[in-house]
Amino acid sequence: MVSNVWIAITRKWNYTMNIGDKVEYYNEYKDKLTGTIENIESEMDSYEDVKLKDGVSLYYSKKMKKYVPVKTKNIDTIFLTIKNTLDKYDYILLNDVL
Repeated sequence: MVSNVWIAITRKWNYTMNIGDKVEYYNEYKDKLTGTIENIESEMDSYEDVKLKDGVSLYYSKKMKKYVPVKTKNIDTIFLTIKNTLDKYDYILLNDVL
């Protein structure tokens, strides 16, 4: 199993983030915005229960009966729901956080 520390340092961000934290990101128009992380979800059916803990996306593994880090090959299926300062919602990939 890959350690959470290794996963966190391989990301572009250099801090830990959780639901409710403020983050900066670029929207689809390349505008730099600030918003609050409202939710984390996945496009994959097998990742039904996903959570964000200290910058690491975790899913509940029915096989192991615990939360484990999302596999590197599937990280692009994870997205965040962000409520920006204009009270609008943006949906961004996890790696789009600055």
